[in-house]
Amino acid sequence: YLKRGDFLTWKILIDKAVELNPKMHLGYRGWCRYQFLRDYNGAIADIEALEKIYPTGYLGYSANGDYELHIAKALCYSAMGQKEKAISIIENQLSKKDHNVGLYDHYQLGVTYFETGKYDKALENFEKQSKVDDFAENIYFRSKVSKVRNKDYLDLKTLALKTYDEGKTMKDGYTHHFNKVYRTQIAEL
Repeated sequence: YLKRGDFLTWKILIDKAVELNPKMHLGYRGWCRYQFLRDYNGAIADIEALEKIYPTGYLGYSANGDYELHIAKALCYSAMGQKEKAISIIENQLSKKDHNVGLYDHYQLGVTYFETGKYDKALENFEKQSKVDDFAENIYFRSKVSKVRNKDYLDLKTLALKTYDEGKTMKDGYTHHFNKVYRTQIAEL
């Protein structure tokens, strides 16, 4: 129902599923509230309810597999403008030795640092991301850091455009990623 856009039916069914088995369904509902509905407060509430069930550890991954749910909670705070809280949550997760770094964890942290004007920390995270997977959005933000610092950024901009044209971008089959960058944004840099 959710992927077809029938949010009302989905909401009735998922609420019943959570009522019957919160351990199994809270994380999924929380992620879907974030991903499909941009219901950041609802997503945070579900993830925090799941944290009460599992107070010291792993909560599971997003339905698309891109983010551990603590990171998803941080993305919600970032989307609501609470950047420092988002940074704190992501940094805390990345510092845990048992945390499996997700596909975009360092990228999202880098963007959040960039948005708060902490360019050294932003670049540090973009560089870490580039060692795992250097996609167009990550290269674009590395270019933006260079531009803000009045350094040559055009080579990175050109690389970001080339990488975008090769299809090396953040992808999701149903929605667009938080902090997704499009070709026109890169071209206008």
